[in-house]
Amino acid sequence: MKNNDTSNMFWVLVFSMVLFLVPIDLFAQRLIHSGGGRSTGRSGTFNRSARPAPRPMTRPTMPSSRPSTRPSTRPSTRPSTRPSMPATKPVQPYNPSTRPYDPNKKPPGTRPPSNNRPPATRPPGNNRPPGNNRPPGHNRPPNYHKPPHYHRPPIHHGGFYGWHGYHYHPYRPYFWGPYWHPIGFFVRTMWATAVIIEVNSRPYYYNSGVFYIEGSGGYNVVPAPAGAVVVSLPEGFVKVVVQDSPYYYYGGTFYVQTSGSYEVVSPPIGAVVTQLPDGSKEVDVDGEKYVVYNDTYYRPISQNGIDSYEVVEQEN
Repeated sequence: MKNNDTSNMFWVLVFSMVLFLVPIDLFAQRLIHSGGGRSTGRSGTFNRSARPAPRPMTRPTMPSSRPSTRPSTRPSTRPSTRPSMPATKPVQPYNPSTRPYDPNKKPPGTRPPSNNRPPATRPPGNNRPPGNNRPPGHNRPPNYHKPPHYHRPPIHHGGFYGWHGYHYHPYRPYFWGPYWHPIGFFVRTMWATAVIIEVNSRPYYYNSGVFYIEGSGGYNVVPAPAGAVVVSLPEGFVKVVVQDSPYYYYGGTFYVQTSGSYEVVSPPIGAVVTQLPDGSKEVDVDGEKYVVYNDTYYRPISQNGIDSYEVVEQEN
């Protein structure tokens, strides 16, 4: 009896070891074939080649690393070099609607609204009406000759500009000899020494510093036309320097020298002479006496203690 128990225990131990050493999957296959499960052959032997393929996964396998949609390096939106800033910050113009006015920080060249003064106006008493106490033709633009590098005279007096102050002395007409005649003088016959000078397609007769035009029954003395050129000047002419420019004066007419000849010009502003011809008129301008000859205004002055006259420029 004892031997049988020992034999049974031995086989139980062997069977347990077999169960432990046989792989689980082989043991499962044997149970399937032996238990009437799905078989790949007629016999119940295990066929590894007939093992059904594993079921594919319904979820696709994701790659180990997702490709990046971003570039490896992000392009910079800023320029490589920052533009240089100006050395000084520009001053913004003053705008009272956007910021209050600060008297201690006033932009240059601007003025607050409270200091915007109206343009200067002359008091009513100084607004002289045109032609008041002045002869006809005063408001006409002057026909004065302006020397090269002309600078307007600094002295403004009585509506005229000049280089010398006003100094009244009585006007006395002057004559330049028996062959000289004032404007408007009439002669019946022309001098044999007279020459014909054409200016602006009009003929003039010139003799001893006097210009004539032919009229009804004779010849009339007229103002010297600007641009007329004569070969020589009569005795008694004087040289007048105006702002470093030389002029020549005779019988109320001014000349400039050109290539050995003399050309008639309008009276230069600032010219000073001691004599004015017959035919000049003394007029009152704002209570002061001026002398007018051939639409040119002369201011009575004193130069080096000598009574003289200065060609003045009318106020525009």
